[in-house]
Amino acid sequence: QPLVLCYSQFYAGLWAEALASFRSAIKEDATYAHAHAMMAVTTYLSAQVQRGTGWVTALREAEACARRALEIDPSEAKACNVLGQALDWQARHDEANDFLERAVTLNPSFALASTARSYHAVMTGEFDEAKVYIRTAMRLRVGDAGMGLCLPSKALADMHLGNRDEALQTAHWAVRLQPK
Repeated sequence: QPLVLCYSQFYAGLWAEALASFRSAIKEDATYAHAHAMMAVTTYLSAQVQRGTGWVTALREAEACARRALEIDPSEAKACNVLGQALDWQARHDEANDFLERAVTLNPSFALASTARSYHAVMTGEFDEAKVYIRTAMRLRVGDAGMGLCLPSKALADMHLGNRDEALQTAHWAVRLQPK
């Protein structure tokens, strides 16, 4: 029951409320790996969207929550994925790659893991690979408006590969899907 409320708040973009609800779920059961993983995901996503002064601190908090989830359950794919993302944004790319690969191994149809791998490839200058990963994510997320938050990796890869028209078209597509 508490997880339903957590997810409801999470998907409504009520980050502070979702974090409080995930904390309550963890208080009830400190060994609830998925709640720790979702604390990490929520912390990471709210930091990415807000990009305030506490961004670096939030990345470290997301990393700590994800690591706790993986201590409890090493097969928690969401924790692997968000840990890889948090590490990437801290410029710890080699370590990040291991967790991103592990997330896909644990759940091959996990679209967000393919998206995270695409961003990782952009960050490490592997633009052709970035496009392959984002195509996989797009195939797995057909009809998902959240794809608008994922498409910038494709636009960046295309821009770096000299495909400026395609990059612009993708950027416009992303904005149509996620106007805010």
